[in-house]
Amino acid sequence: MEKLTWVPQQEKWDNIEDVLFPELEYLSLYDIGSTVPGKLPAMLRSRTAASVLPDEEPQPTSTSVAKLKMFETWDQQTGLNYVSHEDWNELEILREVGLVFRLFQSSDSGSGMTDAEKVLLQRYVEEGLVVRDYLHDIGQFAPIPWEEEVGILC
Repeated sequence: MEKLTWVPQQEKWDNIEDVLFPELEYLSLYDIGSTVPGKLPAMLRSRTAASVLPDEEPQPTSTSVAKLKMFETWDQQTGLNYVSHEDWNELEILREVGLVFRLFQSSDSGSGMTDAEKVLLQRYVEEGLVVRDYLHDIGQFAPIPWEEEVGILC
């Protein structure tokens, strides 16, 4: 988690190369194991905060990283991730700063996004965000059936 966490103006990070995946916009984490309390929310918050690039700037610089736009994982109710209730509550706040959550109940369920998240995700995709699903039966990633994912939003 530490190498994924963007910490600007800290001596530890001399430049953008010290953080993994500075252009990361979409993160899928499944079967999350036990972590130090607050590490997961801190990492996600660091990639969605005001210190990262605004949406209209496409390339990270030596002092910024791309904004994380989507976080995909198991829904809290499944019990398949070891994320405390406190950490999960902190994660939920990130929806307010534009992080879209794709939360799954099972490997063949829908993502359970809110209508507001669907609208925001549609905008992100129009801006170039690539969204793919892992197809377990063939062992490959493939584009999602977009109309099914977001439904008809009018």
